[in-house]
Amino acid sequence: MPPDAAPFLGDAVRPDDDTHPEARAVQLRLLQRATVARRAELACSLSATAIALSRRALAERMPGATPEQVLLRWVAQNYGEDLARRVARRLAVAS
Repeated sequence: MPPDAAPFLGDAVRPDDDTHPEARAVQLRLLQRATVARRAELACSLSATAIALSRRALAERMPGATPEQVLLRWVAQNYGEDLARRVARRLAVAS
């Protein structure tokens, strides 16, 4: 596939996909017609939802932890211990 070509996913079906083919076709048409701004808005919304769910799941596995402790653990898991330590130092200075 050329580097500038977008893959066509209209016919792709995964075993865990429960979206009806007609609904998928409607979704794809809507995305194809969406402006760049709308696509960016959708991407940001999806990203924010994924982050929120990830942090909530982590908090559930850390009973008794403060929101700051959960945040620092999440940063460590997603961006590395070094960044988590730097964020912790910044938070300590700010408080």
